Amino acid sequence: LINGVVLLAGSIVVIVHVIPRLFEPQIVDATGMLWLAMLGIAFNGFAFWRNRSSQSLNAKMVNWHLLEDVLGWTVVLGGSIVMHFGDYPWLDPLMALGVTLFILWNVIKSLGRVIKIFLQSNPEGVDLSAIERELRTLQNVEDIHDVHAWSLDGNYHVLSLHVVISQIPDPETLVLLKTQIREQTKKMGIDHATIEIELPSEACVLENC
Repeated sequence: LINGVVLLAGSIVVIVHVIPRLFEPQIVDATGMLWLAMLGIAFNGFAFWRNRSSQSLNAKMVNWHLLEDVLGWTVVLGGSIVMHFGDYPWLDPLMALGVTLFILWNVIKSLGRVIKIFLQSNPEGVDLSAIERELRTLQNVEDIHDVHAWSLDGNYHVLSLHVVISQIPDPETLVLLKTQIREQTKKMGIDHATIEIELPSEACVLENC
């Protein structure tokens, strides 16, 4: 969340400073820009490549920051080449604005996913109705209720549920049932399931079960 807010604030600051330069372009040192751009692309590109396989939202926000730097330096490189051979001072702020708007759009989308995690919303791709249907087909399962799913980091999904069994089982049967439930939920995108077993005659102590 902090990474997203920093990127959001940084993008807004860039836009505020770039827009006036569209109307009052400034002459820049094209040769110096060229060398700085190549160094920026090399360092940030390597960092982005090293971190590309990370799937957590925090890592993705860092990747967006690195990608912003890579795209920014790429724009600087292209702009410095063009401005080296022609008089186009307005090109620098125009391309900077385009890259910043692109990054800003993706940061806003990522922040939306972060907010959903904080609100413990149902994770994308997890169908609670389908999970209930599948678990009701297991032997000794009479009913499934109070099913809730949320995500810890956008990738690791957690599930809690109440399972009403048709009869009092022996310990081995109960362990087998829990194992089957965890295996089924694992196939449906759940990484960790907390299971509460209830007997048919047992009333649920929670409201709105």
